[in-house]
Amino acid sequence: MSPHPPSPDLLSPDLLSPDALTPDASVRAPGTPAPYAGGECRGGVTTRRDTARVALALTAAGAGAIHLALGPEHLREWVVLGAGFYASGVLQLLWAGALVRRESRLLTALGALGSLAFIMVWVVSRTSGLPVGPEAFAPEAAGVADLVCVALEAATMLGAVVLLRRPTAGLTPARRHVARALVAAAATVVLGSTGVAVAAPGHAHGSAAPCPARAVPTGVDANHNSADDGVEAFFACQLRHEHDGGHVGYRPQPLR
Repeated sequence: MSPHPPSPDLLSPDLLSPDALTPDASVRAPGTPAPYAGGECRGGVTTRRDTARVALALTAAGAGAIHLALGPEHLREWVVLGAGFYASGVLQLLWAGALVRRESRLLTALGALGSLAFIMVWVVSRTSGLPVGPEAFAPEAAGVADLVCVALEAATMLGAVVLLRRPTAGLTPARRHVARALVAAAATVVLGSTGVAVAAPGHAHGSAAPCPARAVPTGVDANHNSADDGVEAFFACQLRHEHDGGHVGYRPQPLR
């Protein structure tokens, strides 16, 4: 009897099978980071993370729909501003669709940063006013539509941050009826709030104070432009809000 066990045949079919040549995904070298938990959603909502991902996409889609709905109003105010609203809406809808299909760390980070940027622009426009445009540095009053939109964007940003900070959370299987109920509830809330925002009257530009009812001469010409300040303020308000019938106190007046 030979003292050494027989060596395996290097040409053995068992050693050359695909299973033998495929590395075990559960074995990683020390220091190698775990793969990102996000994956492609081909089998529907199967885990709790899938449920959260779809709900997050719905909030972004709702904000995008509001941007698109307000596009024509802002396009009449300033072409660049209107184009920005359309671009924002399209980007948010595209991001929502991409997130439903597949979650990735880059995509989630872009959603968080993009939502933060939208919120910051809104805060500037309501506090100091945007530094460009026909109404530069004129703060706008907050309205129903923009408040709902910024709330949806805040929810999108916070949800994306949670997914980024907890890449392996929510991977346990979700009960199908519970997942469907949660997604349906999220869709109802987003669609309802979006509908309310779109149906709300137009937002007010500049100060929320009403426009003058008529041109009243004041005898003051502070700008030294040979125009009475009272008359100038009346016509300036007329021109500024000629497209905004929802402006507080605004009533179109015939020019005589």
